[in-house]
Amino acid sequence: MIIDKSISVVIPAYNEESNIAATLKQVNKFLVRHFRQYEIIVVEDGSEDNTYKEVLQFIDESVDNVNLRLMKSNFNKGKGHSVQRGMLAAVNEWVLFSDADLSTPIEDVLKFLPYFEKGCDVVVGSRALAGSDIVKSQGFLRRKMGRVFNFCVKAMLFQGINDTQCGFKCFRKEVVRPLFKNQRLEGFCFDAEILFLAKKWGYRVAEVPVRWTNHENSHVSVVKDSVDMFRHLFTIRINDHRGYYAEK
Repeated sequence: MIIDKSISVVIPAYNEESNIAATLKQVNKFLVRHFRQYEIIVVEDGSEDNTYKEVLQFIDESVDNVNLRLMKSNFNKGKGHSVQRGMLAAVNEWVLFSDADLSTPIEDVLKFLPYFEKGCDVVVGSRALAGSDIVKSQGFLRRKMGRVFNFCVKAMLFQGINDTQCGFKCFRKEVVRPLFKNQRLEGFCFDAEILFLAKKWGYRVAEVPVRWTNHENSHVSVVKDSVDMFRHLFTIRINDHRGYYAEK
């Protein structure tokens, strides 16, 4: 099945030497088969390993015509910063960002198609809905912290999204620049900020159950990153109060 749409897939990558080549092979194979036009944008976030070289090697050794752009940071600036760079550089009709370990398989983007056809602007993958397929779950502490975080998001920012942090979200091109040029957070809480803006500006947002597998090599620190994320919820509210999100 070839979809008569073009798609950009943004992949933030930090210390992903062990799996980035396999990820790119899988993503490229899928996109070639299913989309009229595509691009892959890898944003290498100042890794301490050979992630950058692995991507270059993948490009050199690929037998297919891989439409891949590689963006590099000299220093580790955070997932939010990397996603923002890639999203603002994307050119196609749909723009998806996906975790480099493919915790959600790239094939699940096909589940988003009916929602865009119904007029949605943003479609987010979810691990928290009845139809979600959790192949391997997170540890007990991360699950508990995630539930508390989502409760705080609903209490402080917006309702209607049960899982703001799943790293698999797709946007119509028309809403990408207004959302991501106004993004101010560079860490893991950027998802909540982007969805806050989408809700604030009346964009149509859908939450869709996806398949998800926890990978042990996650770069999330349960204590440090959780504290930062809760703190940044207050930052979003303060930014809004100061008028930083007044204009698209």
